[in-house]
Amino acid sequence: MYKISWQYIKKNINNTFALLLCIVVSTILLVGVTSTLKSMQINKSQYYAKQTGNYQYKYRIENENYKNIEKKIENSKADVDSWSILSRMCSIDKPKYFDLYLCDRNFFKQNNIKLLKGRYPNKKGEMLIEEWSISNMSLTKAINSSMKFQGKKYKIVGIVSDSYMKTSNTNVGYTFVDVEEPISPKYEVNVNFDYQSDILKESKTLKDEFKVSSKNYLVNRDTTEALGYYAASEDESTFAQIVEQIASNEKVIAILFAVFGCFITYSVLNIILTQRMRQYGILVTLGATKYKLFRIIFNELLTLLVAGYTIGAVVGFYGSKILFKLRPNDYIVSQSNIFILSKNAISIGFAIYLILIVVMSYIITYKINRKTLLNSFGEISKHLKKKRIILSSKKRDLIPSIFSRYRKMRPVSFACTIISLALCGVILCGSNYYFSTIKEENKMRVAGGDEGLAYDYAFKSENNVFDSGLKNSDLDRLKKVDGIKNIYAFKQFMGETKLHKKQMVSDASYKDANKDKRLKGYFNGILNKDLNNNYLLKGDINGYDEDMLEKEKMYLETGKIDKAKLDTGKYVIVIIPVDGATGATNTILNIKAGDTLEVKTPKLQNQNELDILTFKGDEARYETKKLTVLATVRMGLVSSDYWTAGNGLDLIMSNKEMEKLYGISKYDIACADKTEDVDSAKLANDVQEVVKDVPRMNFQDNRTQLEEQNASLRRQENLIDVLAISVILISIFNMLNSMRHMFSSRKKEIGIIRAIGTNEKKILRVMAKEGAIYGIYTNLCMILGIYIVTNLMCQHLKSVCFLYHPVVKYDLKAIVFIAIINLVVSIFTAIVSIKKVLSEHVVTNML
Repeated sequence: MYKISWQYIKKNINNTFALLLCIVVSTILLVGVTSTLKSMQINKSQYYAKQTGNYQYKYRIENENYKNIEKKIENSKADVDSWSILSRMCSIDKPKYFDLYLCDRNFFKQNNIKLLKGRYPNKKGEMLIEEWSISNMSLTKAINSSMKFQGKKYKIVGIVSDSYMKTSNTNVGYTFVDVEEPISPKYEVNVNFDYQSDILKESKTLKDEFKVSSKNYLVNRDTTEALGYYAASEDESTFAQIVEQIASNEKVIAILFAVFGCFITYSVLNIILTQRMRQYGILVTLGATKYKLFRIIFNELLTLLVAGYTIGAVVGFYGSKILFKLRPNDYIVSQSNIFILSKNAISIGFAIYLILIVVMSYIITYKINRKTLLNSFGEISKHLKKKRIILSSKKRDLIPSIFSRYRKMRPVSFACTIISLALCGVILCGSNYYFSTIKEENKMRVAGGDEGLAYDYAFKSENNVFDSGLKNSDLDRLKKVDGIKNIYAFKQFMGETKLHKKQMVSDASYKDANKDKRLKGYFNGILNKDLNNNYLLKGDINGYDEDMLEKEKMYLETGKIDKAKLDTGKYVIVIIPVDGATGATNTILNIKAGDTLEVKTPKLQNQNELDILTFKGDEARYETKKLTVLATVRMGLVSSDYWTAGNGLDLIMSNKEMEKLYGISKYDIACADKTEDVDSAKLANDVQEVVKDVPRMNFQDNRTQLEEQNASLRRQENLIDVLAISVILISIFNMLNSMRHMFSSRKKEIGIIRAIGTNEKKILRVMAKEGAIYGIYTNLCMILGIYIVTNLMCQHLKSVCFLYHPVVKYDLKAIVFIAIINLVVSIFTAIVSIKKVLSEHVVTNML
């Protein structure tokens, strides 16, 4: 049977080459894209490891000797790549917050922390300090100096490079677990699993070995989600999780591309096998059974699949690897430059192709055995004859009827052709909308997490003392620094707002906040009730300058932001909490413009009293003012972690109003933007010099992270562009084969038309019109697809990504440009296909 299959392969060399090329190109796309995606995920995970810690899962272990941890990891048989131990020993808050950690030496290796100066601790009472903490705490001579923690002195014996904790503005020091005995045997075991393994499964295996509860089994979402593993979230819908899986899971991507490759391969395969019906009919006539015929067809297709898939996999992997190595900045954000083969994609793709050829072999075998022997020799169809008469009678010219009949009699082939060609425009325009919208809010997200103000640098007061921070003179000095473009000044205070029952729609989130130890101990919780059963909701009171009030307008919900009214001291703007699951603003509080609120605040002269922020005790320590809600907004521009940190009801005033009502003149936070032509590192040093004498003022640099995030978006765009170009190339190949089959099946009709005197120019003109029809239908399909995809993406950005103001918009220039390309490609493909038929002799056409 294999000899017959091999003879078919050699005899029909054109068809063999077409099918082989289709498999090769599809496989190159599948392997190249999935391997690039897998490599990007690994490098992206390593980038996030530098921001949040180089671990995928964290296990909190209590009452266990640290020496037993290594044994348990070995006993679990989990595919662990690296692990380390970390435990916070103690903290101080003067002159600034500082944490002393106990770790093993694996922690330094895992997080690439290097000794820069001095030596490692070798006895009790010795510690290391990170380089950036030295400048942040203004330690001129760090080595051999001492720090006191809970009455015990620790001598600094070495300086190490900065860890991921710098990104959270945390000052840290270290000592080793084999040097210093822990105060209590509580550890965090940070674990990385092998990238090629099933990380989720391996993490649960280790969890069972450690015998820890789900509460003490934590995932680093940044590093694991970058690899395509998503931990379920309470405030995330099932749909959102599915979208995330599709977007970044290499197995899902492999399935999608394999199915797309099979879609294209099927159209070519269907054409080839249909042309072979007569040859297969002869075999049936000569006595071939169903099983033997199936084997002949299957062996031929399997041979081409193995050859084409092997070639495509090799070319796809090494081609994408070369491109990856030549232009690493287009794909990765870390410096590791790792590129690996996606083994899952190879196996999944081959399995799907194998299923395709089995199904096609069965379908062709079934069709042949359904026919009579006579029908196996020639495709005689009364339906086609009847349709030909009807169509030709409705047209004055016979030529168009020949080709329009093909479209109408084979609607599936026609639809597959235009859909595959339209996919390119849908992918390009859809991805362009998605990434351009993300970029508009990217700076905001990087700069402040959930804050709404986009800024490059920030100075944030590291305390909760009223009226402390930057003076007006400090702001004037910052404005004079060369390279600073804008300064946004921000004041902060705290109050307790009385709310009626109707204004509190749901208090569930506030009750959860009340469980927080810091909020409970320091503020007596966020939410309480008075004797009349009214709600007393604490929150930050924020003072904005004119520019910030103007920017706040983009998040407006109700009312109108009017600075002149705010300056009168009678009005306030309310930040309405947003529902984390739905993005709605009316499911937690029912406050709107025009409402009157009673706001209770501490008097400045009493701020040193330890319980002043509990809003309990002697009422003479507080003052209450009635303020009218001028407007409500979805989010604020800046926040501080040293107050209620967005957990309560936050209010906004003008800086002038805050000074008038409460006597607050200094600024807790100042944000700055830089001009594009200034060196970021030099400017960061210059602005730090200005505020170095301001007590407990931390410097936050967002510029570098912002540039890396935008670069990451550009890398994703590049990948999408490559996919779109690959799709259109495969689609053109599919269209060429479809057109070629259409004309080869209509050769007799074309030969008759030529024999009765129709010249070639007229046939070419008709074919150009036929190609234009394909192009027009393709463009209509593309426009419909762009409309659907753009609207779906807008909803995704609102409900899943929680962007605050995504708007449906279309890039008309890009759509017109791609539409013209589709039209040109369709016309060109039609003309090229018909020219091959016209190059043959008229008699040859008619045979």
